[in-house]
Amino acid sequence: MPCHRPSPSPGRRALAAGAIALAVFAVAPQAVAARPADRTASASVSQDELSYVYFITSRAATMSGSVDDVARARKHRRPGEPMLWFRYNGREYVVRDPSLLRALDGMWARENGVDAERDAIAARQGVAGEQLGRLAARESRGVSAAERRTIGEQSAALDRELLDLSRKMEALDRRKEDASHDSGARVRAFVEQVIASGAAESVR
Repeated sequence: MPCHRPSPSPGRRALAAGAIALAVFAVAPQAVAARPADRTASASVSQDELSYVYFITSRAATMSGSVDDVARARKHRRPGEPMLWFRYNGREYVVRDPSLLRALDGMWARENGVDAERDAIAARQGVAGEQLGRLAARESRGVSAAERRTIGEQSAALDRELLDLSRKMEALDRRKEDASHDSGARVRAFVEQVIASGAAESVR
């Protein structure tokens, strides 16, 4: 006699959606911190590698390094001044020339574009999770057989959408990694150029 496995209830689907949403928000903070109002990303670096803090405006900055690096960079910054501080091969430098700093502004464009797509998908995942929760709550209050079928169909559609969104997020994560490597290479090339030309001021 055939055995049919019962489909997950909306309540179980809501829990699954919540788990997905938590996974999304676990990686989202980096994308949210990189927005223009407080554009910050961090990664641990050893002393013989490149660390930098780029103060774009009085309220926007981007970085790769540690919290201590931000404190060190601020010591060399004049109020409201756009400035790049970096440590390369154990030495610290600053660049203040606005014409040079403008060359940095487009280096994270690709990465920011991926972040914007990830934010949009994370938002849609959150909405789908809320919709599943409302369907589960509606079913728990007692519904007719016809309503239960409708709820099941709507929940299944949301399940499919969440699966599709999860796959898209995974693809964007791979693109994010590629974009990060690309921007890192561009910043490194810039740093080496300003050191070689003498445009970077040694501060330590």
